[in-house]
Amino acid sequence: MLIFIQKDLQFLMSLEASLHVAKQHVNVTVQAEPLEIKGFTDIDITAATPHPPPVIFLNARQVVIDKITSGDKEISFQYIDSHAALLFKSGPLVRDASHFAAVSQIVNESPDLVIPHEGIYPVSLHIEFHVKSGATSIVNKNGIIFSDNRVDGPSGWFPCIDTIAQRSFFSLTVTFSANFVCVGPGESNLVAVDPQAKTNTMSYKIKYPVSASAIGFALGPFISQPLQAPSEQLRNDIIMYYIGSVDESFRNTLEPVPQMLQKITEKFSFEEPFYTTISFVSLPFLTETVLMPNVVFLPPSLNCPLGNVNIIYDVVIKLTEALIGLFIYYIFPVGDVRDQWLQHGIVSYFAEIFATSIYSDSFKLDRRWNDLNWLMTEDIFPSIVLYKIDPASGEPFRDQFLRVKAKLLLNMISTSMRNNGALQLVLLMRPLMKMCEEQTGFVTDRFFMDLVRFCPNINFKTFRQQWLYSNGFPIFTYNFTNDNRHNNMKLVLAQTPSCKTNVPFFTGNILVHLRDLEQPYEFQFAVENQIQLQQFNYFAHRRKTKTKKFTYVNGTETQVFVHHAVMWIILDHSMTWLCRVRPRLPEFMIIYQLDLLHNVFAQHEAISSLEDFKDTENTLTKLTEMLKDDKVFYGVRKHIARALAKFNSEQTEFKHMQILMDWYKSQFMQFNTQTQQYTAKPHDFHDTPRHFVQLEVIKSLSIIRDSQNYTPDIIVKLLIQILEQANNNSNNMYNDDYFNAEVILAFGRLRTESESYYNQTSSLIMTKLSLHASIPSYCNIITSAGYTALTAIALKTEAFSPDVKEMRSVVLEDTNYFDCRASVFRNLLFLCLVEKGVTFAELVSDVKTLCLHGNHEVAAMCLREVYRFILNSVHVGDQDHFQTYLLAIPEGMTNEQVKKFLTSGPRALDIVETLWEILTVYGQHHKILRSEALRAYTALYGEKLPAPYQQKSTPSQVPIDLTAERSSGSVVQIDITRSAQARNAQAAQHAAAQAKAQAAAAAAAQQQQQQTQQQAVTQASEGAGTDENTGKEVAGEQQQPLGSIKITLKKKTEN
Repeated sequence: MLIFIQKDLQFLMSLEASLHVAKQHVNVTVQAEPLEIKGFTDIDITAATPHPPPVIFLNARQVVIDKITSGDKEISFQYIDSHAALLFKSGPLVRDASHFAAVSQIVNESPDLVIPHEGIYPVSLHIEFHVKSGATSIVNKNGIIFSDNRVDGPSGWFPCIDTIAQRSFFSLTVTFSANFVCVGPGESNLVAVDPQAKTNTMSYKIKYPVSASAIGFALGPFISQPLQAPSEQLRNDIIMYYIGSVDESFRNTLEPVPQMLQKITEKFSFEEPFYTTISFVSLPFLTETVLMPNVVFLPPSLNCPLGNVNIIYDVVIKLTEALIGLFIYYIFPVGDVRDQWLQHGIVSYFAEIFATSIYSDSFKLDRRWNDLNWLMTEDIFPSIVLYKIDPASGEPFRDQFLRVKAKLLLNMISTSMRNNGALQLVLLMRPLMKMCEEQTGFVTDRFFMDLVRFCPNINFKTFRQQWLYSNGFPIFTYNFTNDNRHNNMKLVLAQTPSCKTNVPFFTGNILVHLRDLEQPYEFQFAVENQIQLQQFNYFAHRRKTKTKKFTYVNGTETQVFVHHAVMWIILDHSMTWLCRVRPRLPEFMIIYQLDLLHNVFAQHEAISSLEDFKDTENTLTKLTEMLKDDKVFYGVRKHIARALAKFNSEQTEFKHMQILMDWYKSQFMQFNTQTQQYTAKPHDFHDTPRHFVQLEVIKSLSIIRDSQNYTPDIIVKLLIQILEQANNNSNNMYNDDYFNAEVILAFGRLRTESESYYNQTSSLIMTKLSLHASIPSYCNIITSAGYTALTAIALKTEAFSPDVKEMRSVVLEDTNYFDCRASVFRNLLFLCLVEKGVTFAELVSDVKTLCLHGNHEVAAMCLREVYRFILNSVHVGDQDHFQTYLLAIPEGMTNEQVKKFLTSGPRALDIVETLWEILTVYGQHHKILRSEALRAYTALYGEKLPAPYQQKSTPSQVPIDLTAERSSGSVVQIDITRSAQARNAQAAQHAAAQAKAQAAAAAAAQQQQQQTQQQAVTQASEGAGTDENTGKEVAGEQQQPLGSIKITLKKKTEN
């Protein structure tokens, strides 16, 4: 049946593609109290083929069509609620994930509005409509009304062809209350003012073709202020919109925008300002940046308060990505959703280039190192790849590591180009972007044809299979032998994948950089095997003296000791590959790279390679020098701090630990001659690189262990002293939230024999939590770190248990930031696994509560933590001590055992029923929730029928009452009832038992009545049994709908 539906769908899609929307105008009237949106849209449709179809298909998912006219004639139409199929109200009630994914994929591509038309083209349609009450595409929170096209597409609030495969000229008109301010895409004009009705009408017109998802608006009591007026140097009018009292932090956030916008405009060679006006709108309920032409909607996490130095770099990068996205997403469009990785990669790649111009080249190289490490731990899902569509949403997967991989692939393409890679990339894009300003076509194929000509070292025939259809990347290991007599060198290269992948080995051309005593050499060869032997010929210079003068790039010179004719060998020096390199070189070569080759990425690789020589005097001396040298890039010094902590051993008398402690005390503590003790100095973060290294040293000290796997007492006392004494922030112009959060997380990594240390650290953490409950930290960073550390302590000792009710209230509280709520939910999952005050059924009920209160995106983030908890969590004993010493699954417990623990037990059926309801009912018109719910459901139960439905036992328990008490005193009462089939079966059994008892008591006197009752019992038992083929409970011949989870809020009363 599914095959035939897919064939019919392909036919419908071909009919839809044969028509094109030339232009569309949307006119809506928005009434705030009660919320009501109604209006009309005028669509001009042309035929893209000589023989157009006799029917027009449009999308209108959460819209009620009132009337359709063409000219003066009213047209009949048929409305098909395609998303109703996600409720599974008809047909067999199948609860396996693969069946839902297949149906969801069909629904995502199905039209909703069918309009017969056998006349001539072009045709103009006038469609009157109103948005359904409670439509998820319209967000109504904090006094703001926002059309969120991420949730269910633009067709969730107006009829259109909802696809990126069509670009048209759009305009929007919004009529709203005069008490509000409206922000929309494109060029805005005040059309009308009605004093009697107290309404204003604004029109918005986009000057270039876009897809329907570019249309939207935000309506609310915004305060608008100009960030910058046009001038001769900066010809853009930048306006910021916000509510409340965030003007200072919002203005601080947007301060670098004018200069960045000017650089971006010059980079893409626009003679006139492409955007004469740009609006930045702060929306308190967003979790990520949302773009529309001329408009950037920012989440509260990007409101950078004055003095918060820890987030400046991330905020600048995200702002730059938003500005570049205004150009790339709209005038460098792609017609296939699978090609959106190209847009994401270009945006992220150029954002780092512009950020590098603000900071330094070291900044970009350091981010590359961190990106590769993060990608190595995240890119482990064989089915989550760049060139694949999420069946639940019909769009690419939203995982952040895919954006990072796309950026690294664009870097691979850029560095593989002839001449200047970034400049050449821009030169290829400029004419295509100019073309897309006026035409409605797409340029992806032409762009890749150009790349083939300019990137001879990349085989684009295998590029898609190796990098887009597969996950992972190669980890190269190499060594060499040098033959001075024959002037040649033999290099042995081996590669292993970073994770399980379907690529046997990665191929391509790679560069080897050799530096001998006199000059550098470069050799290029093709990687064609998993293990490869390559020979290079070069003129070898012999060692004649013990020392040699080495000249740096900037012209300065230094004397170095000569150990060998070859000073070093570096693989992929130009970084044209997405790879990690683990050289097996002599110690002196690694020291040479650290000392002489001032390349941040090469220094990172060298520090990691020193593990084989971690206890030698040369290694300790070099690491100590670089840690203390403030001229070394702070990212490299942070890596040195982590390396010293990992290299530390009691066998070497804690030499590595002593280096870290000596540096920290010399920088941030002072010696009291009277008490003969060290005390913490007042905070001083003016030296930003030193402050970043300070945080990393605190973090590194927390993972040091002795021979019995306990934290040395000297470190425990030092960290306690730091948090107790380092509270004087009065003379420090910078915020200390991140400092406190890092010390708190360090407490969570400690492991001691003394319970008193656990009591002392947990008491300090709870004091910080109480303080920041009334004065929230930035994005609730203290709350998130505090509960993470308390959970880690609870996993290490039976003497302490955190306040689970308070933690659940943090998840349910709307005033907390989304990331904080998801982080606390993850902590609850670990407590659930060790059975400390919470069960998985209660946590699933909390997710249902979030859905009922309209917090669909928070619910989606919590469900994301569920499958990440199963698939991404580290185990006790894993190598990443920064994670395993904090939160880790018990040693020896496999992922299958974790899933079995979560999904089994007396409430197993309730859990799967609730998750299925979240997936089908609440995720029906919410793509983000539907996507995360399907992945969580699949991670727990696989793609087949869940185990609770395969069991042929009949539930006999009464409804389960779960309560989650809020800190405010209210109680969330959760009544989880069984499915309708179970209730019918239980009622039938009860009726049978009662009938038998009555028949036995009156057997002698009422023989005829007993036979009648027994016959009724038999019929009832046959009507509520189980299907032998599927194991599902059935009631008669027709299955009943699922049972419900009823959630009510009631005030707590005195006894």
